[in-house]
Amino acid sequence: TSRQADKPTSRQACVERKSRVPLRSHTKGQMGNMPSAPSKSKTRKLLKDVDKYCRQAATAITQADVLIVTTGAGFSADSGLAIYRDVAKVPAYSERKVEYHDLCVPDWLEDEPEFFWGFWGGCFNDYRDTDPHEGYGIIRKWSDDMFRNSTFAEKVRARLQDSSGFLSRQGGDEPYRVESFPGAFYLFTSNVDAHSYDHFEASEIRECHGNVECFQCSRPCCGKIWRAPEDLRFALDKETMTATIATPEQKAAMAAENEAKAVAKARETEEEGKAVAAVAKAEGEAGEGGEGG
Repeated sequence: TSRQADKPTSRQACVERKSRVPLRSHTKGQMGNMPSAPSKSKTRKLLKDVDKYCRQAATAITQADVLIVTTGAGFSADSGLAIYRDVAKVPAYSERKVEYHDLCVPDWLEDEPEFFWGFWGGCFNDYRDTDPHEGYGIIRKWSDDMFRNSTFAEKVRARLQDSSGFLSRQGGDEPYRVESFPGAFYLFTSNVDAHSYDHFEASEIRECHGNVECFQCSRPCCGKIWRAPEDLRFALDKETMTATIATPEQKAAMAAENEAKAVAKARETEEEGKAVAAVAKAEGEAGEGGEGG
């Protein structure tokens, strides 16, 4: 018992390890990286020949039997979500000298649960309050038109059929119920926002890191995984980056704030559209004037 009482907490042990071994630089190279980007010279070449490369990509997709889409931080960033490296760039974390990979240590849940939920609860709110970008819909259309119900897709499904009764064995409390076997379209993602389920079938999705919508007991009290309640939200204190489960009053205030943001965004999009139309009109008139001269 005395040895147990003297035993440092998991967080203390982590800090002690950092003071002895420079693990942070090693870990940083593996977690929270920016989406990869081409060099400046490569970027210029890609932009110069962008139409050609788009045609090549379109040809490859239309001639393929199977489409496998892989997505990561850059794909979710197009929805307006922070990438892993930036999500932890806030004063509260800087003061505590913690970075993204530090926040991903699950021991926070035992040592400082409100701090744990400050990070993951904040992400949870953002993912639920942000709509997936139009790229998801575009890929869904490709899969519907060319891969989900093709002759090759039926051959794939036929090979996947077995006598185990997997589809009928699923319980009603499955986080994402699988209704059918996949065909010739698959999506593999490292994103944890669960946005893929808004557009694709559960059988087609593979998440290597899971997603924030799936909860399980940390004790463990049971072996099940379940979906977070639909009305769950976290009340986040951005000064301390701590959070608790939101009360009904806090949820109402958050909903009003999100609605105001949506109205402002729609107004901004409308103004941008008017500006683009005005520029196009001016360029058209200038071109007509030049031809007349």
